[in-house]
Amino acid sequence: MPSDPVFRVPLSVEQRTLVPLSSTVFVTYTDGVWEGRVDRAVESPEFGQLDLIVTAGDGGSLCGSDCARWVDLEKRTDFRVDIVVIPEASGPVVPIAALHTDAANQPFVIGADGAQIPVTIVAASQGIAVVEGVEAGTVIVLPVGETGSG
Repeated sequence: MPSDPVFRVPLSVEQRTLVPLSSTVFVTYTDGVWEGRVDRAVESPEFGQLDLIVTAGDGGSLCGSDCARWVDLEKRTDFRVDIVVIPEASGPVVPIAALHTDAANQPFVIGADGAQIPVTIVAASQGIAVVEGVEAGTVIVLPVGETGSG
C-alpha cells in the first residue's frame, strides 16, 4: 500500500527568497481547499529550484481522509496552490520611520507629549507596520531629518 502523498511546491531561483519557510499554504481541489503549512524545503540543484514540502498544520498528511479520492498515489497530481507570503493583519498602522527601539531592542513610538509608547510589531511591509500597544487615532511624532545648521 502506498504511503501518504508528498505535496511539493517548486520555487524558481527568483521566487525562493520571497516565500518565508513558515508560510501558510492553501491547496485547491475540486471539492474545496486543504490548508497546510510549509514543513521544510528541499534543494533540487539539478532543476535549479527549491521544493517546499507542505503538510497539514499538525505535520500530518495535508489531504487526510480525502487522499484516496483526490490524489493519485502512484502518479503525479497537480493542484492550484496559494502561499501566504504576508499574513493578513489588522490594527493601527504606523510608518516604519516612526518606530524606534530602546536599549533592550524593544520597539516604541513617541506620542505627541514626547512619551515613549511601547508597541509590538504585528506585520510590516512597504514602509508601514501594523502594531499593537497604541490606539488607532493616537498622534505620534515622526522623526525629522537633521538640518546640519549650527
